[in-house]
Amino acid sequence: MNIITHERQPVAGIDVAKYQGRVQVPRARPPWLRYFAFKATDTKKVPEMGVDPQLVTNRTAGIDMNVRWRPIYMYLRDPALWGSMAEQFALYTQAVGKLETGECVMVDWEAHELTLEDIRELEHMIEVVYGRRWVMYVNDQNSDMTRWLDENVAAGSPVPVIHPNYSEYGLSEAKRWDAAVWQVGIAERSTCPEPFELYPEASGIDVDWVLKPHVMDHVCGRSIFGGYENQ
Repeated sequence: MNIITHERQPVAGIDVAKYQGRVQVPRARPPWLRYFAFKATDTKKVPEMGVDPQLVTNRTAGIDMNVRWRPIYMYLRDPALWGSMAEQFALYTQAVGKLETGECVMVDWEAHELTLEDIRELEHMIEVVYGRRWVMYVNDQNSDMTRWLDENVAAGSPVPVIHPNYSEYGLSEAKRWDAAVWQVGIAERSTCPEPFELYPEASGIDVDWVLKPHVMDHVCGRSIFGGYENQ
């Protein structure tokens, strides 16, 4: 089996949005592609423009290729400027609807303006609609993010974490936060050409290493336990 490597580390998949262009679906799923995260919503623009234009194309491609883990993410924005957590989540649920087997919700928390209180509000709404079929993409960029990570680890990591860290200490930092997935870095065509066969228009593609396959199976509805298969 071919394995994509980035700085000598094996990775299992990619993270894409409209910026990578339109996917070119191969006849057969590439053997390295087991994780395929793609954007659903981003309220950087007005709500009616906030659905990623490649959502349906990417989602269909993930299903057609039978990719094992397919997080669908919402990029959170400052509620004071782009709408409350309820409004941002409503946009997401309207765009995504029911989760298919292999899919899960991914919350992309990068905006420093978001508080822990905002995140707690969103967590409650997600679990009412989707149960525990969700993961958090978060780095320890400020005190609220670090506090959330600390509390999640202390509680036994009930929310699987996707941890981005492109430094030489990236893997150790991902393990520090008990991450299920480590976002290794950004692939470039010259050093990691395989993802560009799927996205020939892209200039760079985020690549990810699944550290805990069993956790991702569970949260993506592939576990026989937890009742996820019926949601």
